[in-house]
Amino acid sequence: MPLHLDHILTFANVLNVDNYVERYRMLGFDVTKETRPYKPGLRNRFIQFGCEYLELVWVEDEAAFNAGGHEEFARMFPDLPAIHQAARPFSVAFKTASVEALHTEWTRAGYAVPEVWSFAPPDMPPILSFQTIPDSLLPGVSAFAITYHLNTPASEVRHVRPAVNTIYALDGLTFASETPQKHAAQWGVLLNLSASVGENDGVYEVAITPHTAWWMSPQIFQERYGVEYSPAPHHFGEIAAVHLLAENLNTATLRLGEYAVHQTHPVTNEPLLVVSPIGNDGVTYIIREYSIDQWQAERTRLTGEKIVLHHR
Repeated sequence: MPLHLDHILTFANVLNVDNYVERYRMLGFDVTKETRPYKPGLRNRFIQFGCEYLELVWVEDEAAFNAGGHEEFARMFPDLPAIHQAARPFSVAFKTASVEALHTEWTRAGYAVPEVWSFAPPDMPPILSFQTIPDSLLPGVSAFAITYHLNTPASEVRHVRPAVNTIYALDGLTFASETPQKHAAQWGVLLNLSASVGENDGVYEVAITPHTAWWMSPQIFQERYGVEYSPAPHHFGEIAAVHLLAENLNTATLRLGEYAVHQTHPVTNEPLLVVSPIGNDGVTYIIREYSIDQWQAERTRLTGEKIVLHHR
């Protein structure tokens, strides 16, 4: 059963998450109005990257968070207190049509995975179902698969409008690991059995259609992108950078200002913007310019999605 990158989660260890996302908005990102409370004592906000998004997780109620429990976020992430200590990306969510079918497929293949569980508001049917993915299968993050039950034919049409800074899509993820070849191979086996892991100068690549994931050592990451990397105080902090696509790199540069540094890709020689964390969420962005019309055509061919572009 195919899995597609859906969103990335990170803690925003800030005083007020609503004030914090305004910084993203001022830098031209697409900040949604949506916010949801989750146990224990959490609330989230979202930064949209076209079809995918970043979820900022915020501790709204310290007492409830410290009390813990075994519901919702605490059920998904048993090491939640440790993950909260360091604001950095800690999880990847994969969208699938049926986590129940995925669970059956994986258990038949011999993988040991937890039971599927669902989230339902009071007196309502489930709106989300989850398959937690052990880090023994997908190392470096605390991953899960998700099924959205409220999808309709209309909601399946993907409406993509570039943000003010012209960012319009997630390109992929870079992972920094002391064992990059091993971790890339494990991801390749679980997520894309038909594809082999590519390698170029110590960088290992896995296609998670329509995205790409790259693994490299912390040293290679620092040399390639000029970004200092420090290990996380837990097992789920290997996401070193989130790669994005923009229509116009000059516009993105003007909007992102002091956060953005120009780099040249060491292999393709294309210009890049390396964006240091906007604040206390630990996310490093690497942005390249790419035609949105070409992206739409290529993604539609790969996934069969119906994508409607709304140009600025």
